[in-house]
Amino acid sequence: MTLAFSCGDPSGIGPRVAVLAALERASSGVPVLLFGDAKDLHRRLAEEPASDGARALVQVVDAGAVPPERVALHAPDAVCGAAQVRALDLAVHAVRAGRAHALVTAPTSKAAAVMAGIPFTGQTEHLARGAGLSDDDVTMLFLGPR
Repeated sequence: MTLAFSCGDPSGIGPRVAVLAALERASSGVPVLLFGDAKDLHRRLAEEPASDGARALVQVVDAGAVPPERVALHAPDAVCGAAQVRALDLAVHAVRAGRAHALVTAPTSKAAAVMAGIPFTGQTEHLARGAGLSDDDVTMLFLGPR
């Protein structure tokens, strides 16, 4: 089963969380498609300890470059907002096309997406609208050990 990971807000914690989670899944033999700024993601992947086998199972899919000075802001930004939604949409397309079996999303910035002119109240609602559903037709669920 291949997983598609969208990396979330490039200026936030999203890319780090996505890279760590992708490597963890890959170390269990699960192939991963990682959507975001390819140059940034390759750098982050190289910085994390992982086996060659795990690294081979993580394929980076470029959703477009984000200028490093925008990422360094660590605050909501229109360029980063557009980039996070673009990565999310590309990951969704991969799942719908059968290239991946499930979607995993990293944290996004609603404010950054809105700054980019995208009507975005959250990933759940964005995914619902993309599937032709209303915001009230879906619910977010978090699972954890507690």
